[in-house]
Amino acid sequence: MRHLLSIAVLLLFACGATMAAEITWTADALSAWIGKYPTTMANGMKSSILEQEFIKHYLNQAIPEKERRLLNSYDVETPVRQIGSFIVLTKCRPHNCPSELAMIVIDLRKPRLWAGFFSRETGRISTRWYGNADDYSVLPPAIQREFVALHGD
Repeated sequence: MRHLLSIAVLLLFACGATMAAEITWTADALSAWIGKYPTTMANGMKSSILEQEFIKHYLNQAIPEKERRLLNSYDVETPVRQIGSFIVLTKCRPHNCPSELAMIVIDLRKPRLWAGFFSRETGRISTRWYGNADDYSVLPPAIQREFVALHGD
Protein backbone atom coordinates (compact mmCIF):
# COMPACT_ATOMS: atom_id res chain seq x y z
CA MET A 1 0.00 0.00 0.00
CA ARG A 2 2.80 2.42 0.88
CA HIS A 3 4.45 1.60 -2.46
CA LEU A 4 1.26 2.51 -4.36
CA LEU A 5 0.94 5.75 -2.44
CA SER A 6 4.55 6.67 -3.29
CA ILE A 7 3.92 6.01 -6.98
CA ALA A 8 0.74 8.11 -6.90
CA VAL A 9 2.58 11.03 -5.30
CA LEU A 10 5.39 10.81 -7.86
CA LEU A 11 2.89 10.77 -10.72
CA LEU A 12 1.10 13.77 -9.27
CA PHE A 13 4.33 15.78 -9.09
CA ALA A 14 5.35 14.65 -12.57
CA CYS A 15 2.00 15.76 -14.04
CA GLY A 16 2.23 19.11 -12.28
CA ALA A 17 5.77 19.67 -13.55
CA THR A 18 4.71 18.73 -17.08
CA MET A 19 1.78 21.15 -16.99
CA ALA A 20 4.00 23.97 -15.69
CA ALA A 21 6.55 23.26 -18.42
CA GLU A 22 3.84 23.44 -21.11
CA ILE A 23 2.63 26.87 -20.00
CA THR A 24 5.08 29.21 -21.65
CA TRP A 25 4.74 32.99 -21.72
CA THR A 26 5.34 34.00 -25.33
CA ALA A 27 5.39 37.65 -26.31
CA ASP A 28 5.24 36.69 -30.01
CA ALA A 29 1.93 34.89 -29.54
CA LEU A 30 0.55 37.91 -27.68
CA SER A 31 1.89 40.48 -30.13
CA ALA A 32 0.07 38.72 -32.97
CA TRP A 33 -3.22 39.90 -31.39
CA ILE A 34 -2.38 43.63 -31.51
CA GLY A 35 -4.93 45.44 -33.67
CA LYS A 36 -7.28 42.45 -33.68
CA TYR A 37 -10.36 41.89 -31.58
CA PRO A 38 -9.83 39.70 -28.51
CA THR A 39 -12.33 37.20 -29.88
CA THR A 40 -12.38 36.31 -33.56
CA MET A 41 -14.11 33.83 -35.85
CA ALA A 42 -12.22 32.16 -38.68
CA ASN A 43 -13.49 29.23 -40.71
CA GLY A 44 -16.34 28.77 -38.25
CA MET A 45 -13.92 28.45 -35.32
CA LYS A 46 -13.92 30.87 -32.40
CA SER A 47 -10.53 32.00 -31.12
CA SER A 48 -9.77 34.27 -28.17
CA ILE A 49 -6.62 35.75 -26.71
CA LEU A 50 -8.05 34.92 -23.29
CA GLU A 51 -8.27 31.24 -24.28
CA GLN A 52 -4.54 31.03 -25.02
CA GLU A 53 -3.38 28.32 -22.62
CA PHE A 54 -0.78 30.45 -20.82
CA ILE A 55 -3.21 33.40 -20.45
CA LYS A 56 -6.07 31.18 -19.32
CA HIS A 57 -3.84 29.53 -16.72
CA TYR A 58 -2.86 32.82 -15.09
CA LEU A 59 -6.37 34.30 -15.35
CA ASN A 60 -7.75 31.24 -13.56
CA GLN A 61 -5.16 31.73 -10.82
CA ALA A 62 -5.79 35.44 -10.37
CA ILE A 63 -9.52 35.95 -10.88
CA PRO A 64 -12.26 34.42 -8.74
CA GLU A 65 -14.67 32.15 -10.63
CA LYS A 66 -17.58 34.58 -10.22
CA GLU A 67 -15.55 37.33 -11.92
CA ARG A 68 -14.41 34.96 -14.70
CA ARG A 69 -18.07 34.19 -15.48
CA LEU A 70 -18.78 37.90 -15.55
CA LEU A 71 -15.85 38.50 -17.89
CA ASN A 72 -17.12 35.76 -20.21
CA SER A 73 -20.52 37.48 -20.37
CA TYR A 74 -18.99 40.71 -21.68
CA ASP A 75 -19.45 40.48 -25.45
CA VAL A 76 -18.55 43.99 -26.60
CA GLU A 77 -14.81 44.27 -27.24
CA THR A 78 -12.29 46.77 -28.51
CA PRO A 79 -9.21 45.80 -30.52
CA VAL A 80 -6.16 44.69 -28.56
CA ARG A 81 -3.67 47.52 -28.09
CA GLN A 82 -0.11 47.80 -26.92
CA ILE A 83 0.77 50.45 -24.34
CA GLY A 84 4.47 50.31 -23.59
CA SER A 85 5.34 46.71 -22.83
CA PHE A 86 1.72 45.78 -22.05
CA ILE A 87 -1.15 44.36 -24.06
CA VAL A 88 -4.49 45.95 -23.14
CA LEU A 89 -7.98 44.80 -24.02
CA THR A 90 -11.41 45.87 -22.83
CA LYS A 91 -14.71 44.07 -22.71
CA CYS A 92 -18.11 45.26 -21.54
CA ARG A 93 -21.74 44.21 -21.21
CA PRO A 94 -23.78 44.95 -24.33
CA HIS A 95 -25.93 48.10 -24.04
CA ASN A 96 -24.30 48.92 -20.69
CA CYS A 97 -20.64 49.51 -21.48
CA PRO A 98 -19.79 52.46 -19.29
CA SER A 99 -21.46 50.78 -16.31
CA GLU A 100 -20.20 47.19 -16.59
CA LEU A 101 -16.75 46.64 -18.02
CA ALA A 102 -13.44 44.89 -17.62
CA MET A 103 -9.90 45.71 -18.69
CA ILE A 104 -7.31 42.96 -19.05
CA VAL A 105 -3.65 44.02 -18.98
CA ILE A 106 -0.95 41.53 -19.97
CA ASP A 107 2.78 42.11 -19.53
CA LEU A 108 4.74 41.20 -22.66
CA ARG A 109 7.99 40.75 -20.75
CA LYS A 110 7.03 38.25 -18.07
CA PRO A 111 4.04 36.21 -16.88
CA ARG A 112 2.08 38.97 -15.19
CA LEU A 113 -1.49 40.01 -15.86
CA TRP A 114 -4.23 42.04 -14.26
CA ALA A 115 -7.99 42.25 -14.63
CA GLY A 116 -9.84 45.38 -13.59
CA PHE A 117 -13.61 45.31 -13.22
CA PHE A 118 -15.92 48.29 -12.91
CA SER A 119 -19.64 48.27 -12.20
CA ARG A 120 -22.12 51.03 -11.49
CA GLU A 121 -25.62 50.45 -10.14
CA THR A 122 -28.04 52.82 -8.48
CA GLY A 123 -26.36 53.93 -5.27
CA ARG A 124 -23.33 51.66 -5.72
CA ILE A 125 -20.02 51.87 -7.61
CA SER A 126 -17.43 49.11 -7.50
CA THR A 127 -13.90 48.82 -8.84
CA ARG A 128 -12.01 45.53 -8.41
CA TRP A 129 -8.51 44.65 -9.56
CA TYR A 130 -6.96 41.19 -9.61
CA GLY A 131 -3.41 40.25 -10.56
CA ASN A 132 -1.35 37.09 -10.56
CA ALA A 133 1.90 38.69 -9.35
CA ASP A 134 1.69 42.37 -8.47
CA ASP A 135 -0.81 44.99 -7.39
CA TYR A 136 -2.33 47.04 -10.22
CA SER A 137 -0.52 50.11 -8.88
CA VAL A 138 2.61 48.97 -10.78
CA LEU A 139 0.79 49.53 -14.09
CA PRO A 140 1.81 52.60 -16.09
CA PRO A 141 -0.25 55.72 -15.28
CA ALA A 142 -1.53 55.80 -18.88
CA ILE A 143 -3.23 52.41 -18.38
CA GLN A 144 -4.66 53.42 -15.01
CA ARG A 145 -6.04 56.67 -16.47
CA GLU A 146 -7.57 54.81 -19.42
CA PHE A 147 -9.38 52.43 -17.06
CA VAL A 148 -10.89 55.37 -15.16
CA ALA A 149 -11.82 57.16 -18.41
CA LEU A 150 -13.80 54.09 -19.53
CA HIS A 151 -16.24 54.61 -16.66
CA GLY A 152 -17.88 57.53 -18.48
CA ASP A 153 -19.68 60.37 -16.75
